[in-house]
Amino acid sequence: MQANKLLTMLLTGLVSLPSLADDIEERKSAVKQILKIEDFLPDKKSWTISTGMSITQRESNSFNTYVYQYGLTPSISIPYVTNVSTTEKNTGVNGFASVQYGITKRTSSFALVGGGYREKITTTNGKESKSTSGNLDSYTIGFNYQLDTFQPLNILTASYSKSDYAESPSVGLLSSWIFDPIVLSLSSRYQHIKYDRGDSLNGLAFKGSLSFAVNPEISIRGGLQNKFNFASDQSLLNESEIDLGIGMTLTESVTMTTGVRFSVAGDDSFSSDLRFTFKV
Repeated sequence: MQANKLLTMLLTGLVSLPSLADDIEERKSAVKQILKIEDFLPDKKSWTISTGMSITQRESNSFNTYVYQYGLTPSISIPYVTNVSTTEKNTGVNGFASVQYGITKRTSSFALVGGGYREKITTTNGKESKSTSGNLDSYTIGFNYQLDTFQPLNILTASYSKSDYAESPSVGLLSSWIFDPIVLSLSSRYQHIKYDRGDSLNGLAFKGSLSFAVNPEISIRGGLQNKFNFASDQSLLNESEIDLGIGMTLTESVTMTTGVRFSVAGDDSFSSDLRFTFKV
């Protein structure tokens, strides 16, 4: 009787082994899919082409008190106090197209062009003014390089951007740890922005995110990004954003990502984006 039970358990285990192996293989594929959607390194001598758009809304408010002195005589003046309340709303619709080439197994180069339409509405003490602009006015070129480490996956990136009103070199590091079927990513980036009008800005950004593979075709992500912007006048602007999104494999060579970002500190802002990537 005991031998029959042992034989039954053994046969049950053998039958379940293929199912267990399939499940493990499916989870491994799902983790690879997360890394594919956030791909920085195409295969050697292959191309990836990406295109997408984003809609951004940002609102800032300020309130200032100014004191003016009206001189009645050389020795007598009357102070005059005025309050100025300003609200600025910016809405932008931006699009981009990029191409990336795998130089080696660990190195890739990329180029990106972008532009869009921007609308700014400024309200000062109840009086509203509006300005608009739109053109294809920016490009970026850069390189990605994977360091020789297995865990975490470390990728260095360097780029140079130019637009009609500013130029900006930047360097960054992305580190990813795989905990099947979750990928933890931490990134940092330093950016120097020099405006044509003469002033400059130094930006330092840190981001942490978790990506979860629902299945080999779909992954979801969530993250928090904090930006420190140091202006040339020594002022500091701190911004924090939450990032939520989803990635999907549409075909063997086409992926889609979409998501939203909204501020939790700094100016009120909200943006949504949609991106398609094609492997060639």
